[in-house]
Amino acid sequence: MHEKVKDYLEKMEAEKIKTKEQHLIDLGICEIEYEEDTEHNKHSKEFSNYDAESNRYFKYVNIDVSDEEYEQICRLENNSLNDKNSVAVALNILTVFIIAIGIFGGIALADKSFDSFIICIISSFISAIFLLSLSEIIKLLQKIYYNSLKQ
Repeated sequence: MHEKVKDYLEKMEAEKIKTKEQHLIDLGICEIEYEEDTEHNKHSKEFSNYDAESNRYFKYVNIDVSDEEYEQICRLENNSLNDKNSVAVALNILTVFIIAIGIFGGIALADKSFDSFIICIISSFISAIFLLSLSEIIKLLQKIYYNSLKQ
């Protein structure tokens, strides 16, 4: 194997492991290790977090997680992120309701004029598309919010 390819693969594998470890820490799947008692204001940079209750510095320590366990954790996390947002669900239900009202209203108005039928159908579909778009924006904002909590 070429030396540059080997270096690149090692670098990417190390980055993957670092990302996995940080992800597990963000999820709270880690242990806390406290720094040995030291003089106040003199602590190791390695212990960058401070616990006000115990007045000690600490760091997060990764626990060993197999690749299979990590995949299962990620799968379960994605399922929890895909939980429905109640506002988005309400907008989707309202969208179906508006489409149904538009179709039935259009059919009822079709007896009087074809133009009324077309206007009713088109306006209901435009409203439905707007509400579906708003619902999707809310879902995406929720994903962005959950991702920001991880960091």
